Amino acid sequence: MIFVGNDIVEIDRIQKIFIKFDNHFLKKIFSDAEIKNVINKKNKIIHLSGKFSSKEAVKKALCSAMIGSNIFPKDIEILNKENGEPYVRIMKLNKNEYKYISLSISHTSKHATAIALIDI
Repeated sequence: MIFVGNDIVEIDRIQKIFIKFDNHFLKKIFSDAEIKNVINKKNKIIHLSGKFSSKEAVKKALCSAMIGSNIFPKDIEILNKENGEPYVRIMKLNKNEYKYISLSISHTSKHATAIALIDI
């Protein structure tokens, strides 16, 4: 059975949170690998926004599937393959709790959005 989650976030909102809370925000929401992947990018706020939206979309899909109620944003890791394709790792779930998770991330200069599909 497939479950869907989607999310959209205003990039300006993430920018304001980042400016106000800086490293505290990063460490609370993102893994070390995610931070390392994004921190030196020219438009890091756009990439952080995409990852943030992705985490929300994955969480919504997990909730729809009635698994992962104790999963928090930092437990959901959004990484990229060499070709840039995003993939998901969930720290507190066993791989046998789902078949696969597919993720699509998009953004404009104002919004970042993500859709997650989870096959259980």
